[in-house]
Amino acid sequence: MLHTESLVLRPYRADDLAAIHDYAGDPENLVHLLWGPNSEAETREFLDRVLANEHAHPRTEFDFAVERKEDGRLIGGCGIALVGHREAAEVGWVLHRDFHRRGYGTEACHELLRFGFETLGVHRIFATCRADNVASFRVMEKNGMRREAHFHHNRPGRPGDPERWYDELEYAMLETEWKGRKRLEP
Repeated sequence: MLHTESLVLRPYRADDLAAIHDYAGDPENLVHLLWGPNSEAETREFLDRVLANEHAHPRTEFDFAVERKEDGRLIGGCGIALVGHREAAEVGWVLHRDFHRRGYGTEACHELLRFGFETLGVHRIFATCRADNVASFRVMEKNGMRREAHFHHNRPGRPGDPERWYDELEYAMLETEWKGRKRLEP
């Protein structure tokens, strides 16, 4: 379990299905993502996969339910996945749209960076988003991640999307940048 000022990032539980499906099944909530909206069966498959993954050895994926401390409500999910030779990791997050623009995404991303660099010991952490997903790339920028690439027509749209291809941004941070940033914090 990981803790921030306002959030608990905890392992998923079997009884989280309804709360996960509340955001994972909502097309308006997922407009910028590569997956979804999920059917209830797809949400159950996701939950079954992350629950089974908690026992993997070696573990390369860490998925967390995002829960508010103030009321214990599950408001989204986030995760970090080791890639390559476990020297790099990709982070991602999704929050229920009722909880957008409250700083929760920035807080969850910060904790994933901390966990990746300080606990997992990775060298580089990156994240991607559609170029028109301003909220997502602002979360990365607020956490000190650098824009490393702008890929043109690199991200496929989902069936029914108005565009077949979208531009994609990649942001990243190195462990040395994380350590330097931590020294500057009060």
